[in-house]
Amino acid sequence: MSDLGLRYGDEFRCVRKLSAASGESAGHVAVSDAIAPRAGDYLLHPVLLDGALHVFSAGRSTLEARDSQLKLPVRFGRILFLRSPGASTKVCANVIQCTDDFVEGRISLYDESGEPCVLVDNFRAVNVAGVRRPRIGAGRDVLYHVAWERTSTASQCTTCPPPPLERVRDVARSTLENVIAIRGSGRLEAVVTAQDDLAAALLCAGFRDMGVESGKNFTADSLRVDASMRPIFERLMLKLEERGLLEIDGANCRATSAFTAAATSALEVQRAFICQHPGHLPEALLVAGSCGELSPILRGEKDAVEVLFAGVGAELLDQFYGGGLLASHWLAAMAAAVQEVANVLPEGRGLRILEVGAGTGGLTAQVLPVLERGLHSYIFRYLSGVFPRCHAKAGRLSGSGDKSFRSRKAGH
Repeated sequence: MSDLGLRYGDEFRCVRKLSAASGESAGHVAVSDAIAPRAGDYLLHPVLLDGALHVFSAGRSTLEARDSQLKLPVRFGRILFLRSPGASTKVCANVIQCTDDFVEGRISLYDESGEPCVLVDNFRAVNVAGVRRPRIGAGRDVLYHVAWERTSTASQCTTCPPPPLERVRDVARSTLENVIAIRGSGRLEAVVTAQDDLAAALLCAGFRDMGVESGKNFTADSLRVDASMRPIFERLMLKLEERGLLEIDGANCRATSAFTAAATSALEVQRAFICQHPGHLPEALLVAGSCGELSPILRGEKDAVEVLFAGVGAELLDQFYGGGLLASHWLAAMAAAVQEVANVLPEGRGLRILEVGAGTGGLTAQVLPVLERGLHSYIFRYLSGVFPRCHAKAGRLSGSGDKSFRSRKAGH
């Protein structure tokens, strides 16, 4: 810095605490005791702003090689001033994009109580390799053009009313109806009916393998159903009873002759479904795979989620939730609702989105592309060790080096 003619004294050595990793940094910045009494003369003391940039640079250094070139600030895209931090500030910064030529990111300043004071969006610093201290009388080869534009006070409010729920719901409904209309509602209804028939036949085959016989009573105890799976078992019995495949009398169940016919025809029903609805192959294979493991699942010997994600199951679920004809129109509706909420925010404001119980990344894949990169915060909270591959997929969609996307494992 001195070689460039930028002589900063000890007053600008104001970073008291600092930590940085993976493009993110946090620090505590404070002016010296000598100038602290004059801090109130400024809305934001220049030393604090300079220290905040040093904190940002610490995060940048975690992404660059040790011999990377000096970068100087050239742009503050938006500055939202809420209150003065006083003589000290807590700083949080994150790098949004980092290349050999420039670095961009966000910087947030808070007071000692943790209240936000100054928020900086679209901060940029550029590489000034080759710039040297000028000769006497010569001009610099780095030129700053000051072009500040103060926004209206109406856009600086700390809170804003959310969009009416009816408006968000109408946007989601319109998107849902449009997608269904394109795919054909009658066709989708026929597929749902055929898939229910397939599931019923495969369930009958699965229960037959567990020992169920036509005309004989059976119970959850006689089939050795695990206590944790009893509620699911009872729901399955009610569904099969509605189809006339079982008769229920208290705790006792009895398979009808239709049950035996359905179990015997299960493989043929599966082949017919695939031939008639080839676009729904993932659904057919997922149902078949789950019903094929019905006995160990109901008896608590295998976890149902692990069965779904075993082998090619993860890829099938990815297709089912990402591009499947039965689920993707719902995901499109949710993405449209999120986009509508984001669109009504004041300029420079972003959403903080927490996806709880995330799995295959299907919803994430729909939502991330409609959000402005680097402005919003998206936390992908997954439930089990079988999901990190889906987190990696969503991370690729968010863009390389985009720190606004994070993952969290449940319990962490």
